Amino acid sequence: MQNEQQINGKVPYIARVNVALGYAAVANTNNWTVWNGGAWVPGLANAAQIIGAPSDPNNAGDQISDEFSVKKVNTNKGSVYLLLGMDTTAPFGAWKDVTLYSACNPQGPFSAKRVVYSTPETGSAKVPGMTGSQTLAGTLLVYNPHLHPQFTTKAGLLISYNLNSSKSQDLIYADVYRPRFIRIKIKGLR
Repeated sequence: MQNEQQINGKVPYIARVNVALGYAAVANTNNWTVWNGGAWVPGLANAAQIIGAPSDPNNAGDQISDEFSVKKVNTNKGSVYLLLGMDTTAPFGAWKDVTLYSACNPQGPFSAKRVVYSTPETGSAKVPGMTGSQTLAGTLLVYNPHLHPQFTTKAGLLISYNLNSSKSQDLIYADVYRPRFIRIKIKGLR
C-alpha cells in the first residue's frame, strides 16, 4: 500500500468495522472494510487516500501529521466532518501550519486545505520566563495537533498541539514540554 507519495510524507486512509462483532473481531483487520475512493470494500490493499492522492482535485500532494483528528461537528447548516492535522510538507522541525479540511462524510471528498493557525513557537530558542541572555540548547518543535469537539462552542474550535525541544537538556524548562491550546473561530458553529 506504500506509494511514492508516502515515502516522503504521511497520508490518511479510512477503514470501518462492525463493533457488534466484539473487541477481538475489531482488532482483526480481516473484518475491516476500507474506502477505495468510491465504495467500502474488504482488503487493506484496496484503500484509497482520503487526501493527498495525485487525482485529488483539492489536495493533491498534501501530507499530514502522525496525529490528526476526524470529528463530526454541528453547524447552522447541518453536520460536517472536520479533518485537522499539521502540514508536514515542510521538513521536520519546521512544521508550523495547523490545517483543517471539511467534508460531508468521514471519507470525504474533503475541501481544500485551510491553514487555521501558524504556531509561533516553531524554531524558537526561547520559552516564557527566560531572561534576555538565556536560550535553549536546541529549538522548539511543534507536533500532534488535536481537535477537541467536546469543548467546541460558538466561540470556536478548541485545538491543542504539543511542543518539545530538539535537545533533551532543554527539558529542564517546564514550558518546553507542555501542550498549547488555541481556539479557532469558525463561522456557523453551534
